[in-house]
Amino acid sequence: RFMVVEMGAYGRGSIKRLCALTPPAAGLITAVGDAHLERFGSTENIKLTKQELAQAVPPGGVLVVSAEYPNALRIAREATHCRVLLYGTATGETLATRVEGIRFTRQGTHFSLVTAERTYDCFTPLFGRPNIM
Repeated sequence: RFMVVEMGAYGRGSIKRLCALTPPAAGLITAVGDAHLERFGSTENIKLTKQELAQAVPPGGVLVVSAEYPNALRIAREATHCRVLLYGTATGETLATRVEGIRFTRQGTHFSLVTAERTYDCFTPLFGRPNIM
C-alpha cells in the first residue's frame, strides 16, 4: 500500500529522473547542507537538486522539511503548491514536530518528539544529533 523511496542525488536532474520513475505522493527533505559539494559544485546546486523532490510532490500533497538547514527552509517556502510541514529544533519557526531534550547516554540517544497532539518519549541506540534529525 505504501512505498518509501530514497532518492540519492548525483547531480542536477538526478532526483527529477527518479521522481519520473516513482512519482511521489509526498516528500521528505531531511538535509540540504554541503555534503558532496565536490560533486555538485555549489550549495545552490545542492539546493536546486533537492528541490526537484519538492517540485514533484503533486498539488495538495505533503512535503515534510527539516527546519535545521537554511536551504531546506528556502525549499519549504518556495513550495506553495503543497502542504508543507516543518520539523526540527529551530526556534522562530512554526514546527509541526519539534525535537526537544536530546540527551546522550552510553546506551544511545534519548529525545522527545513534540506535536500539537502529544509528546513522544523516544530512544535510539544510535549516537549523534544527525541521526535524530
